[in-house]
Amino acid sequence: MFGKFVQCKLELFKISSIEGESVIKRPFLLLAVFYVLGEVLAAFSLEKQGNIRVLTCGLGASVILAIFACVGRYFMKKEMIFSKQQAVAFAVSFCSCLLGCLLYAERAAEYKQDLSAYEKGECYVTGEITYLEHRAYANYYYASDVVVYADAEPIATYSKGILVGDDSESQYLGQQIVAQVTYQPFKEAANPGNYDEQTYYQSCGIGFRAEIISCEVSDKQNFSMERYLYRIRCFFADKFYELCDEKTASYYCGILLGESYRIVSGDKAVFRNGGIGHILAISGLHISLIGMALYHIMRKLTNIKAATIFSFGFMGLYVILTGSSISAIRAVIMFILHLLADACGRRYDFLSAIGCSAFLILCEEPFYLLNSGFQMSFGAIFGVGFLGPLWERYMKLTTGWLNSIFFSIIVQVTILPVQLYTFFQIAPYSIFLNVLVIPSMGLVLWIGIIGVVLGGFLPTVGEILLNVGGKMLDVYVWLCDKSLKLPGGTWIVGQPKAGNIIIYYMLLFAIAIYMKIKIVREQQQEQQEKSLLYKNFISIRLTAFFPKLQCKKKRRMQYANEKKRGFYRSFWDKCKRFTFVGIFVSLMILALTHRDTADLSVTFLDVGQGDCIVLTDASGMTWLVDGGSSDVSGVGVYRIIPYLKSQGISCLDYMILTHTDQDHMSGLMEIIKVSELGIKVKNFLVPDIVEEEAYQEICALARAHNIPVMRLSVGVQWENGNFSMRCIAPAAGEVYEDTNEASAVLWCEYQDFSLLLTGDIGKETEEKLLAEQELTPITVLKAAHHGSKYSSSQAFLETISPQLTIISVGKNNNYGHPHEETLLRLAQVHSTILTTMNCGCIEVIYKDGRVQVRRFKSGEDHADN
Repeated sequence: MFGKFVQCKLELFKISSIEGESVIKRPFLLLAVFYVLGEVLAAFSLEKQGNIRVLTCGLGASVILAIFACVGRYFMKKEMIFSKQQAVAFAVSFCSCLLGCLLYAERAAEYKQDLSAYEKGECYVTGEITYLEHRAYANYYYASDVVVYADAEPIATYSKGILVGDDSESQYLGQQIVAQVTYQPFKEAANPGNYDEQTYYQSCGIGFRAEIISCEVSDKQNFSMERYLYRIRCFFADKFYELCDEKTASYYCGILLGESYRIVSGDKAVFRNGGIGHILAISGLHISLIGMALYHIMRKLTNIKAATIFSFGFMGLYVILTGSSISAIRAVIMFILHLLADACGRRYDFLSAIGCSAFLILCEEPFYLLNSGFQMSFGAIFGVGFLGPLWERYMKLTTGWLNSIFFSIIVQVTILPVQLYTFFQIAPYSIFLNVLVIPSMGLVLWIGIIGVVLGGFLPTVGEILLNVGGKMLDVYVWLCDKSLKLPGGTWIVGQPKAGNIIIYYMLLFAIAIYMKIKIVREQQQEQQEKSLLYKNFISIRLTAFFPKLQCKKKRRMQYANEKKRGFYRSFWDKCKRFTFVGIFVSLMILALTHRDTADLSVTFLDVGQGDCIVLTDASGMTWLVDGGSSDVSGVGVYRIIPYLKSQGISCLDYMILTHTDQDHMSGLMEIIKVSELGIKVKNFLVPDIVEEEAYQEICALARAHNIPVMRLSVGVQWENGNFSMRCIAPAAGEVYEDTNEASAVLWCEYQDFSLLLTGDIGKETEEKLLAEQELTPITVLKAAHHGSKYSSSQAFLETISPQLTIISVGKNNNYGHPHEETLLRLAQVHSTILTTMNCGCIEVIYKDGRVQVRRFKSGEDHADN
């Protein structure tokens, strides 16, 4: 069994011997696999151990895997462990893994260059402008070979960078420039699931960003290919907007010109949530349709060599024109290999093309491996080109429409971990949407191409064609919108852990090996049956000389019975195979989505200057207490909802508003507005006091979205197992001059763990609580009013004596929070202090009688005792 297992592994690389000579088939696949392994080892080593052991880990892993392959081949075919072929394979694997280690470590060192000292100061940069992108708020100049200077001395170098400017100057394209700039560091994610600007741009190969103060050309070039391509792109973009409405034009600019930033974010989100967002990006569909059409036209006009050179030259320029996205580069490399194979009279090998494109792309930019676009592009194409045919042969599918659905499922299964890690949710109906959309998308592309070309000569014809294409895209939007509203239209699963993803792909690889073994055995069995049939053929022919021995009626009955039994046997075999695959895939999904649950989890989100607390108990019941910010716009959409989705939270059992300040309420209103297609809210609670206009507004909004509104006052409490939450302020119907003093105060308990959430109460309410409530020492305190000196009085702190105090506060806020007086009083009661402005999201976990505190950021805190 060990030999068969290794045999199937080696067949992925097709290492074989022909006529006694050592030959490695699919060497690029082997190179790509070990190059990726080298990058993974380098990333792990740099994170855990530093630069010193990167090389050692790479060498050790290469040697171990090579020895494993050689020993496996010995058990499989009893060949020499260190044959010539094994030596070549070992050398290729070793060098590729080592190359991956070194290039990744080199690029990681580039990204670690610290320019924080120049964040508010001025410096100079030099570089070559390669691409210009117009954004709604600024223009982005993409530069290569960037060198940063301070005091005429180079202080940092980057392979790629972004210069942000207000003016659109195409004259800089393709030119060497010198610019006076202000350094703008990329922002890190504040909470799990939030957009990490730094990680994203690094995964695109960009390590530097600055705002242009002044810029000039240092070495003017008369001819610039980038500038001419930019003018062509602008010409067609303007033509789209001239011939059709703004919405359709933005779609076509994204689909054909790579300018997806023109598409309204809401429309883009509908495509993405519906599972067909890939049609808005330049991908293999575009390259194959445009490139192969051009190639076949040129074949009719000229010879194959000229057609090949012209076709891949044209498609190469098209990829540069559209911004050189990862999926487009991958597609054009595979397209070029296809043409070269055709021109040389060789067979085009799909897996070799995948390996070659991955190897070349990662050699150019090692950090592309961390890019979700890279992962999805190669994952999808690997599913279609390798897993799809393998599963199809195993399942013995013959129906065309069933094959289309099955291949769509295969792609979803292959890229599912990447989807969940990036978007935290999946759209089950996207399997059927892709079957409908992808075949018709070719027509949309050709309508756009022909329409914009004819529009230059026959504007009316161009307008008609583009409007037809726009209507088809509107149908796609309608289909996505309706599919999302169907029951189970969106499954919010959460972000899987790295270990879960590894287990998932190991199981996927295991089932592929099993299918390969099964297919090989069936082929061997078919060969044996054919041989037996040939032997029986002679005896059957001999019986023809003895008519009396034949009974035609009997033979017909036997044939019919055999055919019937064969049909039922085949049907039952397919049922068993579908059942097996279904069960196995279900186990894979369970392994991917498994999450460790704590007895109680309390998370204080970093929402800038504001409050947001999420509580989840062992049963999965979830409370959201406050959610707002005074310095982060769109805090609900961009910080709170992504966090909830990343944790697999699709429903809030209770949403609680302590008071109506914007830094506690703004995000809750955003969540309510999208609750029908986002996070469901079962109950909304507000303090039972004399209502202000702000209370009436948010309550009316909740009722408009069919969310029950409940009142919160002293004595209201919930119990769920060992967890209890009770309100200890304010009193029902009480009138407060200060909105902060009317904040709802919540006392939470789970066994010996206690938590006090105080909203924005001040000294007045604290004194009232000391007089009216029996307060005892607690485990965790959420400091009132973001650490204001007018809250957290000495008497109050001495009574509750918190072991840990969390202060939710924004960095460089206008109020000077947290005040030094508050920090001093907390220190006097020996409370450990953590602030969200330094720690980011803070998670307090209670499990098996122990309290664990996790900080999302590793920076030093303002005060930590």
